[in-house]
Amino acid sequence: MDDMELIFTMLEEVSTTRIARKRDANGFTENKDAARSGGKVAGTARKELEDQTGDKVATPDNYLDKPEKDRTQRRAITTSYKHMPSTTPEYKAKLQDKLINYL
Repeated sequence: MDDMELIFTMLEEVSTTRIARKRDANGFTENKDAARSGGKVAGTARKELEDQTGDKVATPDNYLDKPEKDRTQRRAITTSYKHMPSTTPEYKAKLQDKLINYL
């Protein structure tokens, strides 16, 4: 799994969370429906990126196989906002900006 796969996984998780909250999902069935909708959001974005670039997002690469300096840089990006709750818009905006600049 490389950075792009992690980003699309994060997109799916955030989308699912927002959809579930918007729908006020309770119980397994409602949350399962929200998860499917969140997965569709990320899946559509992934397919669009693959169509635009001609490259696949999913790769056999392993994040741990990258040099330590690359892993350290990514770790610094994701941990620099740990003091902020992950649900705040400020956190999401800053993390998104950092990830875009990192790529």
